[in-house]
Amino acid sequence: MNVRMLRSTPFAVVGLDTTTAVPPQLVGVAVYHLAGPVITGGPFGFWAQPDAPLDHVPHQLWPYVWTAPPWPEVAEHVLGALADRVLVLAGPDRLRLLQQHLPEWVPAAVLFGRDLVGRARPGMDLEDFGTGLGAGMESHTLAERVAAALLDPPPRVDRLPGGPDSREGPGRGSWP
Repeated sequence: MNVRMLRSTPFAVVGLDTTTAVPPQLVGVAVYHLAGPVITGGPFGFWAQPDAPLDHVPHQLWPYVWTAPPWPEVAEHVLGALADRVLVLAGPDRLRLLQQHLPEWVPAAVLFGRDLVGRARPGMDLEDFGTGLGAGMESHTLAERVAAALLDPPPRVDRLPGGPDSREGPGRGSWP
């Protein structure tokens, strides 16, 4: 993975909300657009009424799902938000779920947040990408981490001569 190339890549960072049914159905999709490390659009939120009883929908999502159109009407809008962008998801399970709901769709390319962030910034915290907290929080957390990981490394900061950890100082050296 070439991090330099990714700094100019258009991304669609995706978070998902689902029913508790097996298999789960999508009820919410949230998308942020990034151009490398810069968030350029979003959040774009798409709600869909599932083909499942309302008690399979997390209670906090009822107000959004109750009047939402069915998935086939929403899918076209989701595809528009993903078009011509590299897809970024928290993990492979999220991709499988999205592909189940968009069976004809083939993404241009897919990156998983942990892989991208882990390779770009080896010391960065990879524990919580917001999954399970709702599509909006998932996509927001992931977009922030991806953007931070793709920033150019910070400039090198040298200690000032004569500073606390310097061997140079009054009587020990001089400014260059």
